[in-house]
Amino acid sequence: MKIYLASKGQKPKVSILVVSKDGEKFLPGCVISLKNQNFKNFELVYVDNGSSDKSIEIVRSAFPSARIFPQGKNLGYAKGNNEGWKHCRGEYILLLNDDTILERNTINELVKTLDRNKKIAIAGSVQYFPGEEPNRSSHVVRYFRFFLDSTIVESHKKVEDGHAECFCGLFRKCVFKDKLFDPIYEIGGDDIEVNLRAKYMGYRTVQVLASQAAHYGAKVRPFKAKRFYEDERAGIINHLRFYSVKTLFLMLPIVATDALLKTIVPILTLRFDKLYLRAKALFWVVANLGRVLRARKESQSAKAISDRKYLEDTLPKGKILKPSVLYNRYEIYVRYLKILLKVGLI
Repeated sequence: MKIYLASKGQKPKVSILVVSKDGEKFLPGCVISLKNQNFKNFELVYVDNGSSDKSIEIVRSAFPSARIFPQGKNLGYAKGNNEGWKHCRGEYILLLNDDTILERNTINELVKTLDRNKKIAIAGSVQYFPGEEPNRSSHVVRYFRFFLDSTIVESHKKVEDGHAECFCGLFRKCVFKDKLFDPIYEIGGDDIEVNLRAKYMGYRTVQVLASQAAHYGAKVRPFKAKRFYEDERAGIINHLRFYSVKTLFLMLPIVATDALLKTIVPILTLRFDKLYLRAKALFWVVANLGRVLRARKESQSAKAISDRKYLEDTLPKGKILKPSVLYNRYEIYVRYLKILLKVGLI
């Protein structure tokens, strides 16, 4: 099968960026699915985070033209992608997790979406776990990241505004220029930040129902302290860096309520480990407040729309599908913010 080979004098339409460490288990399925794409105008950029297995050989064997950048050490997800981003020559850049298997038209549908609308900065695929049936219905699950957490609602649109998943997300390179992820994030929150950044710059981020991919990471994983801590830390950082001072002040009641619930529930359920990790995340933000404020300054300077416009576009209008088991905190957030919008305080 003929694969697109990007020569030095010819830029590809899409650069596919894969970052991996010891991905020998998943990479064969991933690269085979790339070879089977009906979209051919791409280059493969592979960043290896110090693998000790045969990851590099697998990529090189499948794609002799792949541009491979061994790092010799684990840079992590954010820094690894930033390193690869610098070497991407395409108009669009597809971030692809190594544990993902694409359908034949996955990339083509994402490309068509960006081609049709110049105001879309990120188009993400819909994921399902390998072995499960793909989502062939008329609706797409819509994720919103507007506070410290996400909400999930049901939509009946083929291209739906919401949180574009970065496990297989196509980025318009000119929007993000030379830097994609902020190194302040390690293994969580970076994908949320780029979605928020794009939206506050006046662009859309969408999920495309016709673009689907099997993702091993879609499976609910057992609790991991490191990931939980990073998600909590990133949530606080993202909350502080994008909202105006006025909006942050107006959100104090709901922030206090959220903090109280996050304290009481772990005590009642004897999850003192979660209580400790949340406190640890908060202390990190306080101890590194200067760094967080610099990130805030960068985000505020790039804002092209108001908090009101962002919340009007982002707050879910449909039924929230997956509230917490013990209390529907998402519904609390949505109702409170909608009240602030209705009375004109935001």
